[in-house]
Amino acid sequence: MIRALRIAAGIVVLAALVRKTYDATLPGNDVDIAQLYSELTVQSNLALGLVLVASVALPRTRLPE
Repeated sequence: MIRALRIAAGIVVLAALVRKTYDATLPGNDVDIAQLYSELTVQSNLALGLVLVASVALPRTRLPE
């Protein structure tokens, strides 16, 4: 159950970043990709999404029963 919640939250966070990146590439937008990914909020959300998705791959033997 926890693994499903982790992967779902990780996918939602990463999907939001993909959407934000796509919106930054639209014509008429004054934000470029380098500026977008230099923001601390975007960097921390990227790290959170990757950690949540990666934590699903950990073997159950390393976690307490």
